[in-house]
Amino acid sequence: MRRREFVRPAVASTAIAPIDAAAQSNPPTIGYFSNRSAEAETPVLSAFLDELQKSGFVVGRNVAIEYRFSDGDRDRLQTLATELVGRQVAVLVAIEHGAVEGTEAQT
Repeated sequence: MRRREFVRPAVASTAIAPIDAAAQSNPPTIGYFSNRSAEAETPVLSAFLDELQKSGFVVGRNVAIEYRFSDGDRDRLQTLATELVGRQVAVLVAIEHGAVEGTEAQT
């Protein structure tokens, strides 16, 4: 699967609930996390940012992004996800199939 084919649905899902960022004093924040390093994530992240911009979201203007990378330590994923949820992000984006494992909601 090509990266853009994977990234487009993720970006499109952020637009399901339209956000009127101009009317907000603080732009909505996307929580982005991966079990890879920031350097390894660069190609996917670049595609994600390109698709966000095509959808009208510009980082620093009408959307913010909080990044978290576990650098291959899958045991840190739940902590990173919990941290992002605590920041009250509007959307949580987990990249890679394995990045979602271990992040189930605690009841």
